[in-house]
Amino acid sequence: MASMVATKFRNALIKLRRKQRSITSPLIRRISPYKELTIHTETHLLKFHGFRDDYITHRISSTKEFYELPMLSFIRDRYGTGGTYIDAGAFIGNHTLFFSSVCEATKVIAIEPNTESFRLLSKNVESSGLDSITPLNVAVGAKVGKASSEVVDLLNLGMNEIVNDPDGDLQVRTIDEIAGSDDVKLIKIDTEGWCGQVISGASDLIERCHPVIAAEPKPESVESIDALLLPRGYARVGEFNRTPTYIYEWNGSE
Repeated sequence: MASMVATKFRNALIKLRRKQRSITSPLIRRISPYKELTIHTETHLLKFHGFRDDYITHRISSTKEFYELPMLSFIRDRYGTGGTYIDAGAFIGNHTLFFSSVCEATKVIAIEPNTESFRLLSKNVESSGLDSITPLNVAVGAKVGKASSEVVDLLNLGMNEIVNDPDGDLQVRTIDEIAGSDDVKLIKIDTEGWCGQVISGASDLIERCHPVIAAEPKPESVESIDALLLPRGYARVGEFNRTPTYIYEWNGSE
């Protein structure tokens, strides 16, 4: 009986979220037109766009710097240049553009599930002139499947939640499948509650490459992320940002 009630509740919740998405997508286009952003690096003048009323756009516009720059600078200084990066939850491309331009990445796979955000991400990648970036409009999780995505805060459009939904219109892939045989240097994960699933779907890559992992789990999930990574020989070597992101580095022992 309890399982039947739970199933009915889940189905009702999925329908409600689909209806919410049908309302919020046009609303995003109407109330948040794009705003041009400019960042100067040592080697590039980057002109790209953000959603006008979005928090991250406001921060970049006011500081004229990459969002979450202290963490990004730490990554650049500690791990150097070159290599393949995966940006899971790329949003408008802030971290992606940093990895490609400042870290001089050989390849950046920028993954963004939300349709509106992906449209802007693709526009920003194209206008940047950086040819190392491959944008993908999918979600990443523990296994291949289907899901739905919705914005939970219209003033912080990077906060998209993914919900498992067998009838959803969003494809879910795994990092292992996407990366293939690539020797991945770093995985950045900002997936609003799916951090553990993303790591589970990157198990083969983690064992093969031991990439640096920059993970932003929800506060209640930090211990579960530690439980996934610390037994594999990882250690936390940094904590950054307003919503904490932890840098995990393989220390060579398991």
